[in-house]
Amino acid sequence: MHSASQLREWNPQQFFRHLSEPLFSRFCLSRQLWIGVDGPGPRDAQVWRAWKALAPELRLALERELLPINDLCSPHARPYLEDLARCVWLDGAPERAAILHTSTPDLAMMLHLAAPQALQSAHRRYAVDMLEHCKEYVGRAPLEITCLEESKSRMKTAMSEHFAKTLGSDRCHVEDYEDGEKLALFIYHEGALEPDDRFDSDGVLLPVWTRPVVRVAAVFFRTSNTLLVKTPRASERELLRDLFARSYVGRDDYFVDPGKRPRFSFAPLRRPAFDFAVAPDCDIDAVFVTSITLRGGPAKIRRIQLYFARDATLDQVHNAVYDLHQEIDPEFVEAVRLRFVFRSGSGRARERTVTIANPNTTNLRDTPRDRVIRNYLALWGFDVRNNHDAVGLSAA
Repeated sequence: MHSASQLREWNPQQFFRHLSEPLFSRFCLSRQLWIGVDGPGPRDAQVWRAWKALAPELRLALERELLPINDLCSPHARPYLEDLARCVWLDGAPERAAILHTSTPDLAMMLHLAAPQALQSAHRRYAVDMLEHCKEYVGRAPLEITCLEESKSRMKTAMSEHFAKTLGSDRCHVEDYEDGEKLALFIYHEGALEPDDRFDSDGVLLPVWTRPVVRVAAVFFRTSNTLLVKTPRASERELLRDLFARSYVGRDDYFVDPGKRPRFSFAPLRRPAFDFAVAPDCDIDAVFVTSITLRGGPAKIRRIQLYFARDATLDQVHNAVYDLHQEIDPEFVEAVRLRFVFRSGSGRARERTVTIANPNTTNLRDTPRDRVIRNYLALWGFDVRNNHDAVGLSAA
């Protein structure tokens, strides 16, 4: 089972293998399930056989319940789980004392069993923060926008009518999420008919035509007055933008597209004295250039992409580019990838690789670390459009 609305691929065999036996037993007991693990083979194989033997309707209902927990098993979701755990369990509680020694899948399941509604809220917040590769639009003037049921209802009606005309199905569901920084709108709808091969009772492979559930999203950030729109089809970006503006602001043309004007400047890389200076109390430990994409080059070559060693210094980057007879001219740089290494965390959780490309493409999300990165990109002179948004930071 998989749809575009998930954040993480659903692999039930892997999910149950990573869940400890006590937590798995607690979940089964809470749902009055009996899944035998007393047959031949390793435990995860036994669980998988028993899971497949459940009635299809029951298994589908359980998978829907487990999908948010599966999404939160990512290393990136660990801080969200730990923050929630500190709210659910007070100081002195054995569960709170065990947080640091509990695996991420076990912690997600513990919170689901202890506070399911709170975990759903954490999952929504995580889903908003993990949005990436969105189209960004800017409001014409500062404006306060809040969740309103009538606005959400207007969005649902308009999107249902659009999908009925373009995809042949008006089935649509709208969810919203709001906190002090943003207002997010998630719209789930049925996509185009697609064949999905299935075996019948006689073992014959037959096509089953289904409509996968697709999620589109619009997220309005209050501090920067920007709207991020994520849709799988480019033709719907401006539609969702204008419908959001009409429903929540009252005018279709409130948001404008800044993409025609390059957002990023790569001039800092050309300066020999430039370095990635950060404040002493910043969690960033080091920054490395991992690749540079240059426009032009020898005849019939449209672009050149250079990849550098993980620990290459800026001097080594300059020398490598010079050796290839390619000057780092910001006019010819199309994109740069930067690897940020943080002091806190361990393993992969310490690193974040960010891509910035003109005119306005980035994989930055809205996590706490990415907000720090956004501010430093402006402070260093890379993000020239949002330079006025860099606050509270000073270079060392």
